[in-house]
Amino acid sequence: MGEHTGSKIANVFLRFFQLVSAAVVVGIVGWELHRINQGNGSHNGRLIYAEVVAALSIVASLVLMPPLRYVFFGWPADLILFIMWLVAFGLLADLTGTNACSSRWYYEYWGWYWTRVYRSPGSLVGSRACSNWRAVLAFSCISWILFFLSMLVGIYVFATRGRSNERFETHHRRLSKPWQREKGAPHVTSNATSNGTTEPQMQPA
Repeated sequence: MGEHTGSKIANVFLRFFQLVSAAVVVGIVGWELHRINQGNGSHNGRLIYAEVVAALSIVASLVLMPPLRYVFFGWPADLILFIMWLVAFGLLADLTGTNACSSRWYYEYWGWYWTRVYRSPGSLVGSRACSNWRAVLAFSCISWILFFLSMLVGIYVFATRGRSNERFETHHRRLSKPWQREKGAPHVTSNATSNGTTEPQMQPA
């Protein structure tokens, strides 16, 4: 097994679920923005922000998914995306608060455009778009948790890598000078003879 094999496996799983979570948010929010365009509505800046964060997360998860050593140096990107997802989740949750699908914003904005009620005057929004909105909130929350865990894995590998290199260098120095293992081991020197050759001579350390 190679070095940090467990961390590489954990990284692949985390990146895969990051990719799935971000793709869900991109798909749902992107479809809502499309419906808003169709209804000639004004775009909500918080939805656009979440869409951008999700798109960046898809790129980052794909680049950092391979089980290679370089991916662990991407933990600063995980830190940035963790903060961005945390902000996105807070902004989105604040739109509906604890009322979720019974809030005024849901009925007058999200549900209004998602169900295209504007095309049928007199019809009600209902809860047809509620599951989609809840999915956006849920996967936004899951995303910041996943990037936080990836950041911890990267920091752990980055921190232990230095100690591993130090132990390797110490072991290498000991192997390169085996006579230093035992105290008082003899040192080998050489003396020139009359015919020009050299003969080894043992001297006490």
